[in-house]
Amino acid sequence: MDINAYEPETKQQSTVWVFQVELNPTKFVRGRSTPKQMVACFFGLISHVATVSLEQRRTVNCKWYTTICLPEVFVKIRKTNPRRRIIFHHDNASSHTSRQTSDFLSSQYIELMTRPPYSPDLTPNDFFFFSNIKEERKNCYGKWFERMQKCIDHQGEYFEKQ
Repeated sequence: MDINAYEPETKQQSTVWVFQVELNPTKFVRGRSTPKQMVACFFGLISHVATVSLEQRRTVNCKWYTTICLPEVFVKIRKTNPRRRIIFHHDNASSHTSRQTSDFLSSQYIELMTRPPYSPDLTPNDFFFFSNIKEERKNCYGKWFERMQKCIDHQGEYFEKQ
């Protein structure tokens, strides 16, 4: 999972028009010295299992995935039960499908969840997050049109007073 933030480049890009009766929105500013950080998050059936940070401004590759990331995750999973059966699911990124990753998973007795050919992807992004994003986008446009209507109404009131 990638966690990204948008930082406007200019004050003009971050301006927001508000009515006089509305409060100004809170603006969160990330410090210039704050580095970007890529993290890999892992979830079990019930809860979050582990989050593993990647070195600053690096990309995920099979070496990092098999020597740093996955060993840390599997240690946490097996902390309470070293003989626990693990069925693992990840997407088809090249670092996940590489020979090195396959060999590592086999050596750790990790079963890999695979999907049948031509079936939908199993990742939560496809069946949960994206549907919520679509709904939020719909709400966003609805609020946008409401705001535009307020502007039109407000403009009409302004011209009637003149």
